Amino acid sequence: MKRIWTCAISACALAAAAPAAAQDYNSAAFFGDSLSDPGNIPITSGVNFPAPPYVGNRFSNGPVYAEFVPGILGIEAANVFNSSHGGAFTGQLDIGGGTLSGNLNPFGPIAQTDILSQVDDYLAANGGASPDALYTILAGANDYFLVLGGLATSTDPQGDILASTQNATANLATASERLIANGAQTVVIINLPDLGSTAQFAADPDASAAATALTTLHNTALAQDAARISNTTGADVVFVDILTLTNDMQATPSKYGLVNTTDQCILTPSCVNGSVETQNTFQFWDGVHPTSGVHEIAAAFYADTLTSPFTIAPQIESVRFMADARLRRMANFDAMAHADENGAIVFADAGYVDIDRDGEGATAGYELTSYDVALGAGRAFGDAGWLLGYLGYGDGESDLTSLSGSFDIETFYVGGSAGVAAPNGVVFSVHALYGVTDVEAQRTTGVVGQTASGGDDGTTFNLLAEVSTTKPLIDGDIGLSIKPILRAGFAQASLGAYAETGATGLDLFVAKRSADAFYGEIGARLDLTAGLGETGVIKPYVAAFYREAFEDFEQEISTAIVTADQVRRTLTSDALDDSGARIEGGLALDMGGLTLDLSAATHLSRDDFDGVEANLSATFAF
Repeated sequence: MKRIWTCAISACALAAAAPAAAQDYNSAAFFGDSLSDPGNIPITSGVNFPAPPYVGNRFSNGPVYAEFVPGILGIEAANVFNSSHGGAFTGQLDIGGGTLSGNLNPFGPIAQTDILSQVDDYLAANGGASPDALYTILAGANDYFLVLGGLATSTDPQGDILASTQNATANLATASERLIANGAQTVVIINLPDLGSTAQFAADPDASAAATALTTLHNTALAQDAARISNTTGADVVFVDILTLTNDMQATPSKYGLVNTTDQCILTPSCVNGSVETQNTFQFWDGVHPTSGVHEIAAAFYADTLTSPFTIAPQIESVRFMADARLRRMANFDAMAHADENGAIVFADAGYVDIDRDGEGATAGYELTSYDVALGAGRAFGDAGWLLGYLGYGDGESDLTSLSGSFDIETFYVGGSAGVAAPNGVVFSVHALYGVTDVEAQRTTGVVGQTASGGDDGTTFNLLAEVSTTKPLIDGDIGLSIKPILRAGFAQASLGAYAETGATGLDLFVAKRSADAFYGEIGARLDLTAGLGETGVIKPYVAAFYREAFEDFEQEISTAIVTADQVRRTLTSDALDDSGARIEGGLALDMGGLTLDLSAATHLSRDDFDGVEANLSATFAF
């Protein structure tokens, strides 16, 4: 085991440190060891280490994941803080003879570079943590290299392994809790790759087994701590399962563009003397550190883990948009105007919706395009009122715009309307719609082309109450009337739980979701009628509405990665801006028993979305 200790000192510490869009984060901070170190050792110690062929004093042949992540997320380099340091322990450890150090290297300022010290120094220098910043913690390997180096002479190897993992994960949990207690709202905790499968340990069965045991204990305890912190603090604790990623790299290397997952590039002349592209076909740069190409994949993996829950909220919003549009069209349908006195009607109706929603907070931007049809029948009771019912089908597709992916929506509707006219001409009407929907989502992860797919059924229910009256302005062959309208509505949608498949280590478990909203509308409709001789009567109209939300259509989104489902993230989506104006217009041609109606609408003055709708209907009265 002496070889392990020597290699850990030389390859993992000062003698071995190697370079290892949705929610808007205004800055990022990384706390870690050589896997996250962007080249800090010369700054701390004044020593040019690690030297070439290591690149830029990193523990790799190029940038590490922590340097790729900000660019993926759109965080400016000036707003990135990284105190990660090769050789860092999770806290102060006894490295022998009662000497305490925060690093495998016990001299000078480097001794104060453990994770707890990094976090404390950051909080002191910045007066706390920012709720809009992204904080990342990755460490533990150096604690275990210290233990592995002493197992050969230990009187209680299993006890040492257990105590080490308990101490290391407790330190990482404490670091996370300190950040949250001082204002952080998003903390990313990354688990460890299998140390026993690294190039340094894999060839020695005993060392490999011990290193794997340490990794397993560490990752299990870390996930439990992450779940506890998430549940007790309410912060967004993001658990990145690097273990599953690196295991999959070794199981299916070609998937990731790798040709060698066992050897050290730095000890292989054809690799270390080759181009960067050649070097990045190796998983390992040295005994325990990955190549920059692997770091780049890990950064994409990190970013998808962070942002994937933001793709969920648009599903219910899109279902609700489609149902809202269908209900509004039926609310605009005046059965008394279409039917003969005490007559019956049948009608067919087709609609189109195009909505462009901006991404904000925990809700990704998307564009919804949908089509729907309805067939129905009704009866008018003279001037007293009407009753009608219909069946409908809607098909929609939403393409994510601020992230990558899409989802398809199929909904079967049943709806009805009833209206009663008072003697004074005031009309009271109620419109209801119930839908059974199916959503199937595909999310492009950005990690070697993997797509995560999943979906489930759900329901939607909409109710609209309206009060209106029609006031003639001009009588004669050409008539003009105005119709003031007051509405109150309720919208509710829910979707079931599902688990994604297709993206190793990134698939999400998505819990059941529901959301509802109350709103009011006030508006007026101006109708013109003009005779066309034997052809019939033409009826153009224009209407304007203002909508005010009484309760936002807000969702609670609960997700977990399938491979670590105990760590739940519960996010509240940024509610859709449900207040704003809408302009409608249309043209109806009444040809006696048959009426054709073409209409359109556009949404105005809403902060986070634009939308247009169109409708074509045919009504036959008998």
